[in-house]
Amino acid sequence: MIEKVIIIGGSAGSLTPVLSIIEECPLDFKHPIVIVLHRGKNQQNILLELLTRRSKRSVLEVNHYDQLECSKVYIAPSNYHLLIGYDYHMELDYSEKIMYSRPSIDVSFKSFAKVFKKNLIAVVLSGANKDSAVGAGEILSQGGTVIVQDPNDAEVSTMPQETLIANPDIKHIVPFNQIMKTILNIT
Repeated sequence: MIEKVIIIGGSAGSLTPVLSIIEECPLDFKHPIVIVLHRGKNQQNILLELLTRRSKRSVLEVNHYDQLECSKVYIAPSNYHLLIGYDYHMELDYSEKIMYSRPSIDVSFKSFAKVFKKNLIAVVLSGANKDSAVGAGEILSQGGTVIVQDPNDAEVSTMPQETLIANPDIKHIVPFNQIMKTILNIT
């Protein structure tokens, strides 16, 4: 049974933090982790390969209608928005780009917030636009938790800064090497 879900959103400068989070994730961590990154079409196999090498857990690129399961790491494929249904099946959507991005972090954050409410923990990493700010607000309004990479620690600070400006009540603002520790303290 899924008790908590971790969803990570990032863009420019987020690869090192994502790899750090995945490497530090303990083998007995049972909660699914969903990763939504802005990336080019040609980068999809590289990301899957890097995460597979660094993770102690199964890493999968999401296919349309995959079932979300405990103890797995999921990557949103490039060029599709990632949504989830109340039956925990993930859906891929090819609708218009949001802030020049597909997948959109806001789209995924809002979709997962509706389903998991207080059982959702979102992480906002380095990035060059404000995709994530609206979705983070939706997560908070549903009782979920948002962790933001400290903008001073981010390679590109725009995404974390914009998320914090839009959501000043966020309490967890940490450098990337403290994110997994923060997740473990919350779960």
